[in-house]
Amino acid sequence: MMARMSSAKSNAPAEASENTREAILSAALRVLAEEGHQALTVRRIATEAGCSTIGVYTWFGGKDGLVDAIFVEGFTSFAAALRSARTRRGPMGKARAQAYAYRTWALSHPMHYQVMFHRVVDSHKASDQAIIAGTDSYAALQEAIAEAAGRGELHATDLEAVAMMVWATVHGLVSLQLIAGQRPNDIDSSRTIDDRAYELAVDTLVRGLCKEVNDRRR
Repeated sequence: MMARMSSAKSNAPAEASENTREAILSAALRVLAEEGHQALTVRRIATEAGCSTIGVYTWFGGKDGLVDAIFVEGFTSFAAALRSARTRRGPMGKARAQAYAYRTWALSHPMHYQVMFHRVVDSHKASDQAIIAGTDSYAALQEAIAEAAGRGELHATDLEAVAMMVWATVHGLVSLQLIAGQRPNDIDSSRTIDDRAYELAVDTLVRGLCKEVNDRRR
């Protein structure tokens, strides 16, 4: 008994290290991607991360806390990517830039995206912190729309509806691509149908919303 306690105590610093936390998060994402949410157990994650189950409980309190951490980490990174998107030229430049940043981030973090938006772990109930993190990423888009309206670039006046329409469009196209996987390029083209459809959708949205374009149509 004493030997067991001594062993647990000697392992405590390793289990409590930041490296262990990152290894657990990475392991959980790998298990989800390769084996699905049914395989996501504390024991399976600990084995994949090379630590004991104590490490998972120490950092996350269990499976649900771990999924919540993936959720929060994903939305925090996602919001930062949207806010740091370099403004593109022309009307609604920031919103346009965020639309492309949205897709780039999602394709680079597919399992985070699945946890955040597709709720692949259906038993998980988002914490208040996770909900706040999710709301912050949407606020980044709302801010970009508000900036465009402040510059007199928008034909529409219902900014809440504009933000929702932009989000729904980019979210739908990105989700379809992630579900379908990478489709092949056309002959003599370096861009896939997903690339071209996304570019067309963003361009059509911006042109339809911009005041200058709509003024010309009258």
